[in-house]
Amino acid sequence: MNNKTKYKGKKKIKHNVTKKLKYMASMGGKYSTTPKKKKSTGGATTIDAGSDVAAAEQADADAQAIVPSPLVEPAIDAAAADAQATVSSPLVEPVIDAEQAAADAAVSEQAAADAQATVSSPLVEPVIDAAAADAAVAEQAAAEQAAQQQAAAEQAAQQQAAAEQAAQQQAAAATAAAAAAAAAQQQAAAAAAAQQQAAAAAAQQQASTDAAAAAAAQQQASTSETNIDNDAKKAQLKKLEELNSMFAGVTKRFDELKERISAESTEESQQQQQQQQQQQQQQQQQQQQQQQQQQQQLATATSDTAAADTAAAAAAAAAAADAAALAEKDAAAAALAEKDAAAAALAEKD
Repeated sequence: MNNKTKYKGKKKIKHNVTKKLKYMASMGGKYSTTPKKKKSTGGATTIDAGSDVAAAEQADADAQAIVPSPLVEPAIDAAAADAQATVSSPLVEPVIDAEQAAADAAVSEQAAADAQATVSSPLVEPVIDAAAADAAVAEQAAAEQAAQQQAAAEQAAQQQAAAEQAAQQQAAAATAAAAAAAAAQQQAAAAAAAQQQAAAAAAQQQASTDAAAAAAAQQQASTSETNIDNDAKKAQLKKLEELNSMFAGVTKRFDELKERISAESTEESQQQQQQQQQQQQQQQQQQQQQQQQQQQQLATATSDTAAADTAAAAAAAAAAADAAALAEKDAAAAALAEKDAAAAALAEKD
């Protein structure tokens, strides 16, 4: 609340002070509203010292009673309440302090005005001047403090604006980085999809190539098996023909040996020859049986290659055994022939 609005100028304040002084004078006060003048001595005004001291004390008391009065205190309390009700922040508090300093300066100015409005006297004026000087100093200090606080508030506002600008720049940079990351992710996904498609196409082509190669290999294997079967059958037939010719030669040798033994041997040798012939006949029968078995094996060889190979191997082994037996028999026949020759020589000598 403005004190000037409340008191409506200095005239109202002066009127109240004058009224209070008159009231105190009527109650037996020490001084009146008009100082008592003494006789003039050389043009100088003589004032009662006791009255002046009393007037100065009363003026001081009046000045102290005017500032903290029931009319001023509510305004001060209201200003303090308004300042406390304001939202506190690093930017608002300096403004509140400046307003408080301005309010204090206004109160000091009002006190100085009230002091000046008091009845003047040679003893009161120095007090008023001192109060005015104090008020001026307080006002200047308040102005300087308000200027410093205003500068601090402006600096804080600039710092906050710089911080907000930096935050906006960081947010813009983060947004740009997020957009770049999203674009890179999309490119990576597209590259991965293209790579997967290329890999699938290559795998499909490789599968087709492998299938064609497998079919060709299977066909070649079938052809090779057919050729191997034909070659095996031809080889088996050739072996059988060789065995037949070998058996024919063995039979021929047995026949020749039989004729030679029958022509040259004696009765004993004939018996032996008969035994040998029987053995040879048995061997021939065995050979015939073996030939029949070989022919049967040859017949079955066309249907079963493995069985034909086994039979041919067995026939070859049997033929080898027979050839060895025939060789032993040839040796025995040669020995008998030598014995017969020796016996014939002895018979001729006799």
